[in-house]
Amino acid sequence: FKTKDTSFINNLSPNLKKMKNKIDKFLSLEFFKDLSSSKVYKEYEFYSEDNLSKGSIDCLIIKGNSAVIIDYKLKNISDEKYVDQLSYYAKEVKRLFKVDDIKTFLYSIMDEELKEVKIK
Repeated sequence: FKTKDTSFINNLSPNLKKMKNKIDKFLSLEFFKDLSSSKVYKEYEFYSEDNLSKGSIDCLIIKGNSAVIIDYKLKNISDEKYVDQLSYYAKEVKRLFKVDDIKTFLYSIMDEELKEVKIK
């Protein structure tokens, strides 16, 4: 996420080229622009405060007193259960990282669509 260099993906086939373009588009999103003073976690695993449940955040960016949570989906990002999932992630990120400002997003890889989710 910091270098955004995808040159290692050779354009050997149309499918590979298509996927490289999708990755490049994802990496060009605004919150990946300047990560020099940020901590970036990929597949960040955590346990709830009571240790009864576990979660895994696809991408978590911590910068100062703010956090960005990005959950990737292959296609569909409209299922209402994702709001509950991201609300749970935000609650746990607030507890674990002591941040106040948290933004949550869903990203459809196939549709290249980013959707901000207002958490409960």
